[in-house]
Amino acid sequence: MVMHLEDAEEIQKAGKVLHQCKTSLESILAKSAMMIRFSGLGHFGHRVLYAKLEEEGSDFLKSVEEIVRKIFTKEGIPSTDSREYNPHVTVMKLIGHNQQLRRSGVRKIPEESYASWVDFNFGEEPVTALHLCAMGEKDTDGFYKCMATMTFADSDETSSS
Repeated sequence: MVMHLEDAEEIQKAGKVLHQCKTSLESILAKSAMMIRFSGLGHFGHRVLYAKLEEEGSDFLKSVEEIVRKIFTKEGIPSTDSREYNPHVTVMKLIGHNQQLRRSGVRKIPEESYASWVDFNFGEEPVTALHLCAMGEKDTDGFYKCMATMTFADSDETSSS
């Protein structure tokens, strides 16, 4: 879910709303193994290459997204993204403003560069938390800066701002 938060007060409110989601998600979390599997590659306009989720994991994350979106909207923090939710893991992204690539004529990721990986089984990953991240900022590990985190394990709930 993409949203626009104006200031520290709105970020703090969104962190609290994120924690409110836990109760509503418990029924889904109890039914699912919370392990999602990635198999095969897809692309968005040949500019973003991603690992696809197998159907069960995709359905699970879509259910989580629907609940979270409803709660955030009810609390006055609507999504600013109208695109359909498409859970995936980005493998490669061609940045449009890279002048060196553009001068070289590279505008898309060539299909032949990843053809042998199209059916690759990338493995599985447990779903353990939801993060409220600042998309314009990165932490030292390269992950988006987390403003708040809601874990699914009762004893590990953390929040930061």
